[in-house]
Amino acid sequence: PFKRFIPIQRWKVQYLPSQWGKRARFDFLVLVGPSKVGKSQLALSLFGPEVTLLLNCQGVVGPNLSEFVEGHHKCIVFDEACTALPLTNKLLFQAGPSGVLLGQSRTGCYSRKHMVYHVAMIVCTNAWDISTLSPEQQDWLSSNSVVVEISEPAWKTA
Repeated sequence: PFKRFIPIQRWKVQYLPSQWGKRARFDFLVLVGPSKVGKSQLALSLFGPEVTLLLNCQGVVGPNLSEFVEGHHKCIVFDEACTALPLTNKLLFQAGPSGVLLGQSRTGCYSRKHMVYHVAMIVCTNAWDISTLSPEQQDWLSSNSVVVEISEPAWKTA
């Protein structure tokens, strides 16, 4: 069992079934903290591991969503991601109703459209320093994400 984090509970409200169709964009969640505090496991627990797609995003700026199943996955966890990932995939991280085209090339033969409306997006990372980014990038990240610091084990102890 995990500790209760009020900012996470507030963030999760936007994904209640009653909120379907009421928003055009959604905030993504960033869990930031040192290694071995349970960020990824906490993220998997929020919607359940059976409906959460876990992606290893270390060094990645274009996520591989080939295993994403529309209508099945309620959440995508981008593990070990950095600020460049959402900044280069803004439409994906806003989870809007129009879907998002990923894997684009000159010919378009490798692109895939993903419908991610109302799918929760969670970034788990050891560092989330936006102070070195441009003011526009800082503003976009601040306006579109909820950042929660996990500085000690996220699980409940006896």
